[in-house]
Amino acid sequence: MGAGLTAVSNLYHYTIRANSTTAALTYLLVVLGAATLWGLPEAMVASILSMLCLDYYFLPPVPALGIDDPQNWVAWGAFLITSLVVGELSTRLKKRALEATQRQREIERMYALSCSLMQASAATALAQGIPGQVAEIFGCPGVAFFDGLSGQIHRAGSAAEISDAALMDTSGSSNSPHPAAGKTALVPVNLSASTVGSLGFSEAAISAPAMQSIANLVALAMDRARKQEAAAQAEGARRHQELKSMLLDALAHE
Repeated sequence: MGAGLTAVSNLYHYTIRANSTTAALTYLLVVLGAATLWGLPEAMVASILSMLCLDYYFLPPVPALGIDDPQNWVAWGAFLITSLVVGELSTRLKKRALEATQRQREIERMYALSCSLMQASAATALAQGIPGQVAEIFGCPGVAFFDGLSGQIHRAGSAAEISDAALMDTSGSSNSPHPAAGKTALVPVNLSASTVGSLGFSEAAISAPAMQSIANLVALAMDRARKQEAAAQAEGARRHQELKSMLLDALAHE
């Protein structure tokens, strides 16, 4: 960055004979580019280097460090403040753009997870497949799911560091996702006032709202699967009762 600014300054000063305004605008573009490509620290470095180049090459006495005219002091200070503000604003915009992109990816992955979870009809098979599906879709190194109804813990990937006791303690609590031992995070899986279980994430680069959304999807999917099983059992019992009544009526008639 220093070499590039020095080369541009020499070109403007010795070849093009540009004035200080043209140089200052060019330096602002350099600061903006540094903030966009890298971040605020690099933009601050570019601002300081640009300030020194502006003073050395374009503010009398030149070429030398120092300013004779008080008006040039004002221009030099205004340039420094403007370059710092431009770098800060550009860094904020870049950060917000990255956050928006991350949220969009999380929403797309959340949709894929919901489609995958809703395909299961048996609660037991769904509980076994939840860790693997979450780990595959969200790229988590390890995921563990504690099924509060059956009392079983299912794991996928490198989820051995997520302890069983921590998962059981988290189940039924109303706390938001919180870090546990090591690089793990735990989140309860609840549906209204009913407890479904808990989820554990190992070294996952997922935001806390995304973890809570995953837990909500898991709770809805488990509730749906259990209600389908209960409805199927009720339908089977109803048909069994109808068949029993038909047989008893037939025997009574005979």
